[in-house]
Amino acid sequence: MRVLRVKDLKFVDVPDVTKIKYAILSHVWDKEEIELQDVYRCSHDKPLTVPKKEEAIFKFEGCRRQAREDDIPYFWIDTCCIDKPNHSELNEAINSMYYWYKHAKVCYAYLSDVPKDGKISESKWFKRGWTLQELIAPTNVVFFDQKWGTMGSRANMVADLSRITNIREEFLSGGNLEEASVAERMSWVSQRSTSKEEDLAYCLLGIFDVHMPLLYGERLIAAFRRLQLQILEMDDDTSIFAWRTKSLVSGGKGQEDTFGLLAPSPVCFKDSHNVKKVALPRVDGYVGGIRTPISFNNKGLHLSLPILEKGKGLRLVILGCERKGESEVNCAVWLKAIATNHGRYVRVRDLDDRKLDKEFYKNARYEFFSMEVRQFKSAAVVSIGKGEEPGQKSRDV
Repeated sequence: MRVLRVKDLKFVDVPDVTKIKYAILSHVWDKEEIELQDVYRCSHDKPLTVPKKEEAIFKFEGCRRQAREDDIPYFWIDTCCIDKPNHSELNEAINSMYYWYKHAKVCYAYLSDVPKDGKISESKWFKRGWTLQELIAPTNVVFFDQKWGTMGSRANMVADLSRITNIREEFLSGGNLEEASVAERMSWVSQRSTSKEEDLAYCLLGIFDVHMPLLYGERLIAAFRRLQLQILEMDDDTSIFAWRTKSLVSGGKGQEDTFGLLAPSPVCFKDSHNVKKVALPRVDGYVGGIRTPISFNNKGLHLSLPILEKGKGLRLVILGCERKGESEVNCAVWLKAIATNHGRYVRVRDLDDRKLDKEFYKNARYEFFSMEVRQFKSAAVVSIGKGEEPGQKSRDV
């Protein structure tokens, strides 16, 4: 990590951020920002001066001044402490970002669009993807208005921040994020945006404690799919499939919308803020959810969940999650067979929250199946092979 020394604006390379005390800035990027080369060219014994970047200098010097007042010897700003043209450094920085914010002495959240006594809720800071982890990760966040006037801390504003972001107070107060379902965490970014579409997936790396290389140009749907597969490697939480399709483009007049099990975008989780993980009841000798962890290979996803056949090639797959406040209302996913391709299915309809009582489980078959998710122009096809263990061959696709 490359930090700036407050007293002389010299860069210092720090191999272990837990060994130093530093402040870190959270902000929304403007058209002009202070960059790495701007700092290298400055006179270290004077305030920073860069032609035509007056607003950026005001933000930069405000962060530096606040760190000095707080008796913090170092500070970090993403625009100038990362050599962005260096792809390997940028990749490492983005994969380390959550960790860096977590170990900062304090995070200064600078709201450049909020005047003195203005409404914090109207700031675009709450609409950006990257500021999500910058709100959650640090132990201490202090908010500042556009003139660097103190507005308050996350600790004493937690109720208002929870209302603005739809994030539970416990997770704004240092709570273990693993206590929130995958679907709930996805919902936190569902109404945020990023300048580069892939960043809407990359900004979630720290929220799920996963790491993956950055591939700008792959488009959001590919980046978000990679993210979900990384999550599935570490977590068997089936709420990752508890997303709705209302915001997606229809298949066309007279066509039934078809999808795979993996969501194409975080926006699909907009209504998942109240989804929580639950154990499934005993079914056909198996207890409480998934018999084996979710895994995947080149043949598809492998998992074990209750299935109810509904005729006409329809199957209702029950997920190990429900909506808070609606006891015994599990989330479920519809799959439909493709008549011309035996053993292949597509996800159809929308997420089906239904009353699943003991009677339902008498009729459900707890079946092990493997899924292969393929993305096509109009549909993502799911292949199901009954009774297979992970690594075994699925039915022909």
